[in-house]
Amino acid sequence: MANKKLSELDAATSLAGSDVTIVVQGGVTKRVSLNLIPVPDAVATALSGKADASALAAKAPLASPTFTGTPAAPTATAGDNSTAVATTAFVQNAVTTENVTTTDSSVAQAVTGTGVNVFTLTNSPTLTFPALPANGRAKTFTLVLTQDATGARTVTWPANVKWAGGFTPALSTTANKTDVFSFISYDATNWLGFPGGVNF
Repeated sequence: MANKKLSELDAATSLAGSDVTIVVQGGVTKRVSLNLIPVPDAVATALSGKADASALAAKAPLASPTFTGTPAAPTATAGDNSTAVATTAFVQNAVTTENVTTTDSSVAQAVTGTGVNVFTLTNSPTLTFPALPANGRAKTFTLVLTQDATGARTVTWPANVKWAGGFTPALSTTANKTDVFSFISYDATNWLGFPGGVNF
C-alpha cells in the first residue's frame, strides 16, 4: 500500500502480515514492517510468550469452566475436608485399603479413611489410632493383629476406644494366630470397637 493520508484511506482498509500503521508528521500514513522497528530488550522479554487474542478466547472462564482432555490438579493431603479439588489420586487414597506391617514398639496407625491395617506383633505395642472425624462425619477401619512365632503378645488400646459392655476383648496368645477388630467413630469423641473374629 502506497503512502496515503488518513483521509484518503477506505473505511475497509486493512494491513496484512506483520504490518502496522503509524501516523507521521503531516498526517501521512505509512506502512512499516514490525521487523524494521527496534524493540527494547525489556519490551521484547515482556511480550515473549504472550498469547494472542484468539488463544485467549479459547481459554476456559474463571466461573464454571468446562475442561477438555485430562486436566490435572494438585493432590490434597489425605483427610482434607475442605473445598479443594479431589483428584483421582486423593479419592484412590481415601477408598483403597491400606496394609501396614509394623514391628515398632509404639504403633501409629496411618488410617485416613476406610482401610484394613495388618500388623504382625513382634512385641506388645501401645496403639495410636488416627484422628477422630469431625462431628457429624464418620470413619471406620479394620485392624488385623497376628502373633509372631513367639506369641503371647498383647496390645494397649487408646483411651478413647470403647467396647460393648465395657469389656475389653483379650487377644489370642497362640503363636501365629490372628485376631480381627473393626472400629467406627461418628461422634468426634470415641472409637467403638467390635471383635470381628479371633484365633484364626
